[in-house]
Amino acid sequence: MKWIKIIAGIVLVFFSAKEYVRMAIQTGDWFSIPILVVALILIFVASLFLGTALKNSFNYKSKDPLISFGLTSILFALFTAFSVVAYLTPSNYQEINGISIPIGHCEKAMEGEISDLTRRKDYCFCLFNKLTKEEEIKQNHRKDLEKGQITKVMENITEEQIHLLQLTDCADYLTK
Repeated sequence: MKWIKIIAGIVLVFFSAKEYVRMAIQTGDWFSIPILVVALILIFVASLFLGTALKNSFNYKSKDPLISFGLTSILFALFTAFSVVAYLTPSNYQEINGISIPIGHCEKAMEGEISDLTRRKDYCFCLFNKLTKEEEIKQNHRKDLEKGQITKVMENITEEQIHLLQLTDCADYLTK
């Protein structure tokens, strides 16, 4: 039974850290109160699992729940760091109109909007393809495009350019 508690605690900490990173990136706020409250509740539950399992193994004293909460928090911080590194590492590079673009960031960002991976890839490819066809955008925003930072590029182009590039055609992937 203690191994089940240990595994359940570690799995809970791992997935809560991964979800914390995903929510923080989507909201753009690492210290949002609702996100922190959920994370703390999950850390507490995981520390209960790990603490009761380790209490029998190492003869904890009754005042040591703080130690198990501290150790679980450290484990959460480590898993969070690994999740951030995994998220920030560019992935799925594609050569689009002469620029090597990591469309993996776009794919991850669109998970909430488009559940199907193929449609997500097609949507992101459509956006990057249309943006890199325009020489002015390609020259002015090359570094952002090479980093996969489509949001920065979109913030700096005009409504006229959006219309000329027919970026709204990519919205078809959102409704399919």
